[in-house]
Amino acid sequence: MFGTGHNGSMDVHMKDSQEKEPVRLTDLPVEILEMVMSHLGLYHHKLLRMVSEDMKHINNSYIMHRHKCYEFAHREKPTESDREYGVRMMLQVIRCSTCYFADKDYESVLAISLLFFHDSVYQTVDHLSQFLVQFLFRLEDRVFKNPLQVRRLQYTLSLFSLLRQFRNFRILRFGSTPFHWTLEVELNNTFIGIINRNELTGGAYKRTYFMVIIAELLLHEKKNQNFSAQKEADGTLYTYGILPNSKAKRNSRLQLKFLVQGPQNLIDFLQNVITGKDDPSKPFNMPPESVFSGHITTRGLRGPQFVYNGDMDISILKFSELEDWSDSEASL
Repeated sequence: MFGTGHNGSMDVHMKDSQEKEPVRLTDLPVEILEMVMSHLGLYHHKLLRMVSEDMKHINNSYIMHRHKCYEFAHREKPTESDREYGVRMMLQVIRCSTCYFADKDYESVLAISLLFFHDSVYQTVDHLSQFLVQFLFRLEDRVFKNPLQVRRLQYTLSLFSLLRQFRNFRILRFGSTPFHWTLEVELNNTFIGIINRNELTGGAYKRTYFMVIIAELLLHEKKNQNFSAQKEADGTLYTYGILPNSKAKRNSRLQLKFLVQGPQNLIDFLQNVITGKDDPSKPFNMPPESVFSGHITTRGLRGPQFVYNGDMDISILKFSELEDWSDSEASL
């Protein structure tokens, strides 16, 4: 009997062991996982994110915390080197570019883009551009809970945030007509134009690279550097530059005209943002069933003579895109 009872208890123990769930990585304390992550390179971070959604969320939190620590380490100090100042200005530009995408829905996109940014020991203007290209294209390519028009509104708000940071920024006029709200602004000592235009360049490329160029120009203005460059994107060659401290009477000017259609509370909100009266801690909630569309026209004045065209048309959002997006959502 003793032998029989002993075998029975072992069977019960083995059965309980078999019923236990297998140990997973996410069962480890977060502190240990973060310690492991601190030793990983870009490639292995990407592999870790592919383990599960839970692991991706943990990795997101680690990357965002790491970025905040990096910002704190590069806060303004009584004395700082040119390189430290440049990094601090770059972080300010990144913050302006992403502050309206703080929704949890975009956390993974922001985290993986920051992961690429921090993969380099030395951050340069090229790293800033690469970060924004990756971040903005990921917002274009993926399906999110937030409607398409909300994402494009957030793009508009981010662009407003960047423009307001320029020292030579000024509002020329704004107002409403029965059809749309119009905003005209100007950046002095600044130029963006096109040497070679690809008429088939898609809207995503235009939106993305326009914001990238604005961010680059802002960074160089903050660093008080004269700057000019060319950038090719989808067959279109852009030329752009800025002279932050020029006092010349006939310097280049960039004029931007925004045309927006939407509910009145949205127009009021946009007007508050561009005039600096908004409260970033209070997110704007677009009313249900409301419709938003927007368009940008840019005009370069007194630009370099070799520029093919100083004017650009950039669609923020068309009504036809909303219809296409609704159809694609319905088919999912």
